[in-house]
Amino acid sequence: VIDLTPSPTATEPSVATATPTADSPFPPDRFAPNQTRETAAEIGLGHEPDLTLSGSQPDWFRLYLKAGQIVQIETAVYGQTDTVLTVYRDEQLLAYNDDRSPIDLGSAVVIQAPAEGWYHIRVSKATAADGRYDLTISLVAPTATPTPTITPTPSPTATASPTPALTPTGTAAAVLGPPPRNPAGSALPTASPTPTATLTVTNGLTLTLTYLGQVQPVDETPTTGIRLLVYYDANNDRQPGPGEGVANVSVLAVNSQGQPIARVFTNAQGEAVAVGDGVAVIVGVGVAVGAIRLMVRS
Repeated sequence: VIDLTPSPTATEPSVATATPTADSPFPPDRFAPNQTRETAAEIGLGHEPDLTLSGSQPDWFRLYLKAGQIVQIETAVYGQTDTVLTVYRDEQLLAYNDDRSPIDLGSAVVIQAPAEGWYHIRVSKATAADGRYDLTISLVAPTATPTPTITPTPSPTATASPTPALTPTGTAAAVLGPPPRNPAGSALPTASPTPTATLTVTNGLTLTLTYLGQVQPVDETPTTGIRLLVYYDANNDRQPGPGEGVANVSVLAVNSQGQPIARVFTNAQGEAVAVGDGVAVIVGVGVAVGAIRLMVRS
């Protein structure tokens, strides 16, 4: 315990130490001097025995509580001692009790702290008789309601039957994503449905295994590749020469049915490539100057 009370100086009056009166056989207890609110002795939860009341001055104590705490404060008296118990929060009176019962001259109060902070307890005499008493402060803890315990229900254990029955199904297994296509753009043939094996287990649980088979190989049908060269035959020798390629010429590739497959443009050298099965090529030139020739190579 660290006492932060400054020690008296020469300019400050010293605190008087309580002494027993000449006609009282009860000397001051270990908390004296605590006869005023300003000199209240700090205590906590627990039992403080063998305290004394003598003369006309009461005993003051201070107790720190948290908001919502419920405590019981009581005195047990000896002989002819008759106590009066009063509890304050700042200047507000919270509880008062003279006699615990018609045959018990001790006092008892129960309070619930409305806020966190210091609370002052005053113990005084109801009669002129000096005497001894015990002070007890205890936390009132309500009995917790037991929470029912939830008993987990064991899950059924799946047991494989020794001879699973094979049940053919007529529905092909679904395949995620688009179907594979060959370079000509047509879809590859879909794999034929495969039988499924049904594994029956206990408790009505059924596990179905579906065999999808091997991946369908890609169609290796050879395709036709055509390389085009559009050039400006400046020297009229009917052969492409350096720098004679015409760039950005529109080239439309169509199939044997005349359906467009792709549109490409010649590069800086006048070249374009079209790939397909039975590809026909249509070359469009916006403006023709001189002799523009087309060379096609498969």
